[in-house]
Amino acid sequence: MKHPTSLLAALALAHALLTPAHAETPLEIAMHAIGDLAQVNGRALACAELKSARRAKDLMVAHAPKTARYGDAYEEGTQQSYASQIKTPAACPDTTTFSAQLDALEKRLQIALPVTSTGKQ
Repeated sequence: MKHPTSLLAALALAHALLTPAHAETPLEIAMHAIGDLAQVNGRALACAELKSARRAKDLMVAHAPKTARYGDAYEEGTQQSYASQIKTPAACPDTTTFSAQLDALEKRLQIALPVTSTGKQ
């Protein structure tokens, strides 16, 4: 007879392999994009990259629904990123890096939170 621990381990492994990976919901995808946008915005503000910060805000206004959930996530993420950059100053990215990050985020937002012809989701 096999050891019960081995049997349990085999069953757990089989379950893990047969269970589909957790797929993010559309809300989770959108909130992650907003969180990442806030991170870029906070760093841009801390690094005095005001054009990049303005573009981040413009993307937020254009794509995110005007709700407390999205607004709070963006504000909190911006504050955390800003504080982190100030407290433990890492080298600030250059304008090109900020621009590339915002380009990538814009594409993610267009998929996660598309803007309709009326400017709303």
